[in-house]
Amino acid sequence: MKQNIDSNANSKNESQNSELKETNDCYQSNINSLANKKILESSNYFECSEKTSLDSKRDFASFSKAKNKKILESKFLKCTQSLSPTQSGRDSKNLSISTKNSQDKSQRLKGLYGISDTILTPHKTITEQLQKAIEGGLSIFQYRDKHSKDSEISGLVLELQEICDSNNVLFVLNDRYELAIRLGVSGLHLGRDEVIRLEEIRREFKGIIGISCYDSIELATTFQNMGANYVAFGAVFASKTKTNAIPCPLNVLEQAKKHIKIPICSIGGICVSNVDKLSNCDMIAVISSLWTPSKTNMKDFDFIRDNAKNLIESWKYNN
Repeated sequence: MKQNIDSNANSKNESQNSELKETNDCYQSNINSLANKKILESSNYFECSEKTSLDSKRDFASFSKAKNKKILESKFLKCTQSLSPTQSGRDSKNLSISTKNSQDKSQRLKGLYGISDTILTPHKTITEQLQKAIEGGLSIFQYRDKHSKDSEISGLVLELQEICDSNNVLFVLNDRYELAIRLGVSGLHLGRDEVIRLEEIRREFKGIIGISCYDSIELATTFQNMGANYVAFGAVFASKTKTNAIPCPLNVLEQAKKHIKIPICSIGGICVSNVDKLSNCDMIAVISSLWTPSKTNMKDFDFIRDNAKNLIESWKYNN
C-alpha cells in the first residue's frame, strides 16, 4: 500500500516538473525571439550578442516569418503570467509594496540620460567626459561595456558611481546584474539575455531596475508588475548607425504615458532637432548626440557640456 502511495506521489511530481519545464522553455524561447528581432533592428544601444545560441537563432528565424508579432507577444505574456505571482494577483501585498518603492525611486528618474560607448567614451577619458556631461545637466548615467570582464571594470564602476553620487546623478550599470549586486550600485538596466531572470534579480538587487520594452506597452506593463522601476521604448527615431532600425511610433509613447505608472524613457536617434517631440517621456537616453563633438568646439570635452545643455533646452522638459 505504501509503495503505491509513493509511486503515485513520484508520478505527480514528475508531471509537475515536466509542466514547469515546458512553461519555462516557452517563456525563454519567446522572449529571446521577440527581443532578438527588436535588438537586431533597433539602435546600437540594443545590439545582438555574438554568442546567440543556435536555438535562439532558430527562434528568430521562425519569428521573422510571422505575419503578426502580436501572436508571439501574446504567447510571451501568457508564459510570463504563469510564472509571475504578481501577474496572477496571488501576491497583491508584495505588488503594493513594490509600487510604493517604485514611486519613491521614480523621483530620480527624470531628465537627460547619458549612456556610455566603448568608442566615444573610452576608459582613459570617461571620467572627464562624465564630469562635463554633469556640468551640462545630466541626470542619469549608464555605464555600458559589452566586451570587458567584470574584474577589468570593477574599479572603474566604483569610480563612476562615486562621481555620480557626489553630483546627485543616478548611476546605472548595463546588464551585469551579478556585478551590480556585488558592488551595490544604484541602478541596473536589463537587456534581452537578463530579463528572463527579472524576478530573481529583483529579489537580490535593491536598487533601481530599468528594462527595454522596444515598442510594446504590453511588455512594459508586464515588467512594471514584476518590479521594474522604469521602462525604455525605442528606437523612437531612425538611427544613423542602424539604417534598418524600426522606430517606435511616437503614439506608443503617448499611450504608454496613459497606462504605465512607472517612469518612461525613450531612446534611439534622439538629437537636438527631434527631441522636442518627446514630451511624453520622463527621460531621454542619448549616446552619439551627447558624446560626439561639433566641428567648432572640441577643446577639453567642453562640447559634451554644450551638447547636454542644448539637448535639455531643445527638449523643453518641465520638471
